[in-house]
Amino acid sequence: MQKNLSSFDLKNAAQVYHLRTLSIIYIQSTAIFRFLQYIEDNQEMDDKCKSVLDKLLLVFTLKFLEENLNLLFEGNYFNNGSISTLMQNRLIDLCHDLRNEAAGLVDVFAPPDHILNSVLGVSDGKVYEAINKQIHSNKHTFLTPPWIKQDLMERNLSITVVCALTKDGRNERNRKSGPYKLESGYLDKFYQRLWLTMKPTTDINGKKKEINKLLKIKN
Repeated sequence: MQKNLSSFDLKNAAQVYHLRTLSIIYIQSTAIFRFLQYIEDNQEMDDKCKSVLDKLLLVFTLKFLEENLNLLFEGNYFNNGSISTLMQNRLIDLCHDLRNEAAGLVDVFAPPDHILNSVLGVSDGKVYEAINKQIHSNKHTFLTPPWIKQDLMERNLSITVVCALTKDGRNERNRKSGPYKLESGYLDKFYQRLWLTMKPTTDINGKKKEINKLLKIKN
């Protein structure tokens, strides 16, 4: 690093690797010591819970050290080349020991599903009850969607047209009904949908005129 840099430039240059790495290590080590202090201060904690938390803390610590092995070797904290293999084997053993506690740990820490990204259920086994509770607790679950009115109108019109075509438009009650009030561009969409259900030999223009006549719409 050049010696003629100002203190401001030196700080900016050091932030790229040194200060950024130092800040990450500091917050990670703080989390480890806080977790360890919490376990030691809670003497009333039962042995099973304490054992699970000790293993969980060890997993976090080993994973943290494994991700920063290059810095540890660079600082001469480690000189054993097989330390990486030892860490990995120990992590696998710990994960095997904690597999039966995975669902319980998920319940306790309760991370959101998109962060968890797992199919793990709740520890009590009542998966569907939990899903049902989550759905009913969402305020948007029972709200009427804004598109439902238009969708119902389309369905009603489709049924009316099909019934009218089936009866050839001779039903007196249908003939006495007033003209439909349709939104702009709706019939074009309806014709497109109807065309997809027709046979290739169907006269499309003839069907359109027949539908317009039944709905009392001028061509």
